Amino acid sequence: MTDGGVEEACRLYCAVVTYRRSALLVPVLQRIAEQTRAPDLLIVIDNSPSTTTEAAVAEYRSHGHDALYIAAPENTGPAGGTALAMEAALERGEDRDWIIRVDDDRGPIDPDLFRDMESFALEMFDRDSQTAGVGLVGARYSWRKGRLLRVPESELEGAVKVDYLATNHFPLFRLSAVREVGPFRSDLFFGSSEVEYGLRLRNRGFRLYAHGDRWLPMRSERTDPLHPRLNVTAPNWRRYYSLRNQLFVLRSYGYSSTAIRIAVVRGILKPLANLPFAPRVAMQNLRLNVRAIRDGWSGRLGRTLEPNDAALDPLDPNCDQPGSD
Repeated sequence: MTDGGVEEACRLYCAVVTYRRSALLVPVLQRIAEQTRAPDLLIVIDNSPSTTTEAAVAEYRSHGHDALYIAAPENTGPAGGTALAMEAALERGEDRDWIIRVDDDRGPIDPDLFRDMESFALEMFDRDSQTAGVGLVGARYSWRKGRLLRVPESELEGAVKVDYLATNHFPLFRLSAVREVGPFRSDLFFGSSEVEYGLRLRNRGFRLYAHGDRWLPMRSERTDPLHPRLNVTAPNWRRYYSLRNQLFVLRSYGYSSTAIRIAVVRGILKPLANLPFAPRVAMQNLRLNVRAIRDGWSGRLGRTLEPNDAALDPLDPNCDQPGSD
């Protein structure tokens, strides 16, 4: 509070986590710089430290903007990178400040986005002091189904209560809430980290709101990324982390029965049903799923499988080793 009893203006921190994508990062930083409400501090977490990424941050800074480049000690994934950015903001910020998350390949197209989202955040906190975060897009969570539920279009008006804010749609979190519940869980590495964070905030009595008026015109068909699909696809590291973390989150909150059902249906029965149509791929998926179930159930987290865009063959013993191709 100032001497006159009026609360000081909040600071806005902006977190960007990147990994070997400096060419994509440059236009994102340009769009951030063009915001009518530029962040007070840009925090770039580089999960694969490089001079090109550091130079991109330096270029952003040369235009009169404050920026912090942090070279991660290892590839901490989106979850770990976000946690590092949150910790950096907590060290520098006050409880009234906010942090907005931006993907390194998807900058804000609307130059007024940060201004409008900050105004929405402040409005919601003024109306509801338990507001911990706001965003463009969110979803609700079903503990019985163990997945995100699409919010009906009829409800997309004004402030929409949600259990989760989509990380790729510019969520803002109030630092007072981050300080109380902690940052993202870095050990989740990839997938479900934003879901776990929303559930953790909700479990502590905080509330999350999506901007219904902005959300409605951009309604996406991919609101429910955890919904099972029937097609036979090659095994990949993303699905491993998705299943592992989904099971871990459910068990952490006491929903072991839901976790068992998902492990059996999604992890085991689905690849078994695909055996007659694609035997080798189905067996690879089964083995990788069993590994995800084992790790999720035992709490073996972190970067347990190296991200790799190449074909993933869990029959190869080297795929267990971080850094292998």
